[in-house]
Amino acid sequence: AISCARVVLTSSAAAYGAESMPTSVEELNEVEVGMHLYSRSKMAQVLFAQEIAARLGSDSRIFVNAAHPGAVDTSIWDKLSNLVGTGTFGRTIIALVDRLRVQSMWTAEDGAITQLFLAMAKDRISRDSITGRYYHPQAVDMAGKMPKLANDVVLQKRFFDFTDDIIDASPATH
Repeated sequence: AISCARVVLTSSAAAYGAESMPTSVEELNEVEVGMHLYSRSKMAQVLFAQEIAARLGSDSRIFVNAAHPGAVDTSIWDKLSNLVGTGTFGRTIIALVDRLRVQSMWTAEDGAITQLFLAMAKDRISRDSITGRYYHPQAVDMAGKMPKLANDVVLQKRFFDFTDDIIDASPATH
């Protein structure tokens, strides 16, 4: 028998940049571009983890958390020229990121530590009831330092319900 199940959602520090979350079709269809959409998608992971954990209840053996892996040196950065171009500006940005990759970014192995902790440390997760939380690199619990919107329990529920309604209305679910 499984003693507990763990669900780990991949978020990002970009969640701190989310200024709002859609709770209606009208809000969802507002024209948004760039980083704001990414920030919203990462905030969604934090809100989902919190709301699912709340709905499961404190006696649940399913532990749901969100984690920011950190800036990780992976091949995704090799595609940066597709975003910034190859002109003078683009080459400057690429050179800066290449320097950061070497000097500041986590290796893929180090970047995975937080997710692995949340997925594999079942004894500690169970004992300390680690659920509905948001973690930063190297398994740092962000309790008390959460993104602003993550503290809005009413928004958390409304966003979850709105997302659930969209999924229920989708032809793919019928």
